[in-house]
Amino acid sequence: MKGTAKRGTLRASAPRDRASLGSRRRAGVLLHPSSLDGPDPIGDIGPAAHRFLHWLARAGFASWQMLPVGPVGEGNSPYSSR
Repeated sequence: MKGTAKRGTLRASAPRDRASLGSRRRAGVLLHPSSLDGPDPIGDIGPAAHRFLHWLARAGFASWQMLPVGPVGEGNSPYSSR
């Protein structure tokens, strides 16, 4: 998914099929939202996520892949989500 920042808004678009990706190389990041800063012990998709997306765009990254997002399991671990 590619995020583009424009006048304080974020837009996301994804290709409809893998063939449209082409063979052009690009860089991305795998990061769970709980790794971001937030008001609670774990992060969320709030202001810190928006700052992170803006940073990714400025740094030339093309995608942010998130691990499965759901209610966290025991110990607030996203890896044991239900």
